[in-house]
Amino acid sequence: MQEEKKLSEIENQSGTGILQGFGALIERQVKDWYKSPLLFVLTLVQPAIWIILYGKSFPLSSIPGFTGSYFSFLSVGMLAFVVLFASIYSGMNIVFDRQKGVLKKMLVTSASRGSIIMSYVISNLFKALVQVAVLIAVAVALGMQTSRINAVGLTGAFAAEALLAVGLSAFFTMVGVFSADPNVQLAVMSFISLPLLFASNSLFPTGAMPTWLQDVARANPLSYASDAARQTLLGASGTTSLMFDFAFLAVFAVTLSAISIILSLKFLSN
Repeated sequence: MQEEKKLSEIENQSGTGILQGFGALIERQVKDWYKSPLLFVLTLVQPAIWIILYGKSFPLSSIPGFTGSYFSFLSVGMLAFVVLFASIYSGMNIVFDRQKGVLKKMLVTSASRGSIIMSYVISNLFKALVQVAVLIAVAVALGMQTSRINAVGLTGAFAAEALLAVGLSAFFTMVGVFSADPNVQLAVMSFISLPLLFASNSLFPTGAMPTWLQDVARANPLSYASDAARQTLLGASGTTSLMFDFAFLAVFAVTLSAISIILSLKFLSN
C-alpha cells in the first residue's frame, strides 16, 4: 500500500522528458533512508567510526617523503573513501527494487527511464554528502588542520565529492541495470572497491607509490576528488591543477551518467 501511494505521487508529479516525476522519485528513496532508524543511524555513525579507528591508527610520521600533518591528509582523503562505499548502495537499491517488483511498477508510470535511473544516483548523492559532512566534522574535532578552511573551500570540497558520487553511483546503478542478481552486484563491489581505493592518493601520497601504481592513480577518479579536496580544504599543493581536477571529475560524472541512462533504455523493460 505504501509503495502504491509513492508510485501514485510519482505519476502525479510527472513533467516532461527526463524530469518526469524526478522529484517524487528522489523523495521516495530519501524517505526510505531516513525512515529506517537503524539504517539512518548507521549511515551517520559509520564515517565517524572509520576516522576514529582508521585515521588514528596509522603511524603518522612514517610515510617516506611525506611532510606535514598526515592525519589531515588522510582525513580529507577519506572523504572519497566514504563516497565510494556510499555509492555502492545505489546499485543495491535498484537490485532490491527489481526483486520486489517496485522498479517494474515505476516503469509503467509516465516517469522516463532516464529520470528513474538518475533518481537512484541523486538520492545516493544526497546520502553521500551527508556522510562527507559528518566525516569533516569529526575530523576537525579530532585535530584536522582548519587554518585554511573557509566557505569557499568547503563548497569546493563538497563539489568535488559530489561529482565523484554522481559518477560512481551511476556506475553501480549501471551494474544493477544489467543484472537483478544481488550476487553480481556484490561481486563487482568486491572486485572494484578496494583496488580503486588503494590505487588512489586517498590514503597515501602518490610520490610514495611504486612508479607503476602512480600511473594507475593518475587515471583514478578518487585521486582527483582527493586532490581537489586537499587543495580547497588544506591549501595543499595539488598533483594537478584544481581546474583539471574538476574537469576530470565533471567528465567522469557526465560520461557515466549518460552511459547509465542509455543502457537503461535498452535493458530496462516493463
